[in-house]
Amino acid sequence: MRTVVDVHEAASQRPALLELARSGQEVILTQGGQPCARLGPVTPTSIGRRPGRLPGSVGNAFLEPLPARELDAWSPLAGQRRP
Repeated sequence: MRTVVDVHEAASQRPALLELARSGQEVILTQGGQPCARLGPVTPTSIGRRPGRLPGSVGNAFLEPLPARELDAWSPLAGQRRP
């Protein structure tokens, strides 16, 4: 179901409109008779982190220390010589 409300009316009806959106209904806000915004429920988009969810593996080289040249490139002082 869809509810259409003018933005000036919506200001005084905000709690009720949010509850409609939370319950799954679409709320269209209009200004001057033209649609300008849509309120609706937020659905979770992330399933969270879960190790092993993606195929493949990381080799042992990943855990090895980085060479000094690589560390220097990531340093905020990149381009300055080490003592």
